[in-house]
Amino acid sequence: MKQFYRIAILLTVALSMTSLVSADFYYETEITGQPGTTGPTLAKNYISENGMRMETGDGTAMIIDFKKEMMINLDTKKKQYSEVKFEEMMQPMENDDAKMLEQMTKMVDQMLASMQVTPIDETKEINGWNCKKYNVTIMGSTMEYWVTKDIKNYRELEQYIEKYKKVFEKNPLLKNISTGFEMQKKIDGFPIRTINKMMGMEIISTVTKIEDKKIDESIYSVPEGFTKTVEAK
Repeated sequence: MKQFYRIAILLTVALSMTSLVSADFYYETEITGQPGTTGPTLAKNYISENGMRMETGDGTAMIIDFKKEMMINLDTKKKQYSEVKFEEMMQPMENDDAKMLEQMTKMVDQMLASMQVTPIDETKEINGWNCKKYNVTIMGSTMEYWVTKDIKNYRELEQYIEKYKKVFEKNPLLKNISTGFEMQKKIDGFPIRTINKMMGMEIISTVTKIEDKKIDESIYSVPEGFTKTVEAK
């Protein structure tokens, strides 16, 4: 189950790459309707050429280190961390693992094949940014995107896309995400608000703060005093 969770996270990251710019970038997102929460949570996102860090607001964080081609999970409350290289993720070790890998690969293929991006003739201002609406449909589930062109340098996305594609292609499952990169280019702008309705739930993510600033590379490292743990596969 840990492996499936990791894949789901990385797929989400890959399919949101239109959010990236070539300069160092920091933004905060308020999330409501997230399972297991009673109110809005604040997510913090750090992005630069060599890595990404996503803090969920519950004391956990995920780091993607593109230099080491590794994903790191932090538990700041327990001061523990775990890490896994991209090439090691979803590598079958037993027959059951091989079957899970095959099933997951088919599911990702189906998701990407079903993805449709539709521009909607609606605009509105969200937190000071002028936004246009897009609907993104994946396997019958529709996500509502409100995107803006007001963000500096967002069109330089392609420089990151090619770099990340090469990293993901080292994993037998993640390499299938390349198709998703190309389709996401159809969303012309930076997503300020996304509304995801699925299985009776509605999860709303809204960007509340954006900063174009230099990010200290230490943000992508494990803090001192943290103990490494071994997670179940």
